[in-house]
Amino acid sequence: MYKRNNKRETTSGVIEVKNSTNGDSEYLVKKFIKKVRNSGILDECRSRRYFKSNSEIRREKVAEKERIIRRVNERRTNLLKPGRYLPNRKKKTPGRR
Repeated sequence: MYKRNNKRETTSGVIEVKNSTNGDSEYLVKKFIKKVRNSGILDECRSRRYFKSNSEIRREKVAEKERIIRRVNERRTNLLKPGRYLPNRKKKTPGRR
C-alpha cells in the first residue's frame, strides 16, 4: 500500500484576542467573531464534515472559476452601458498623498 501525500492548507485553530480597552467584553466578542470569520476555521470545519472525492473538489474549483469569470464579465458589460452610475471613489484631500 502506498501512502497518499495530501498536502492541504490547514489552520492552526488557535485564535487569541487581547483586551486593549478597559474591560469592554462586547468589543472583544466582536473582535473574536471577526477573527474566526477571517481565519476560515468554520469554513474548513464545514467542508470537512463530509467526505469529498478529488473529482468533486476539482469540480467545485472549476465552478468557482466560472462564477468569478461570469461576475467579471457582467461588471465589464455594465461598465460600458450608457447612463450607468459609477461608484464613488475616495476623494483625495489636498494635503495628503
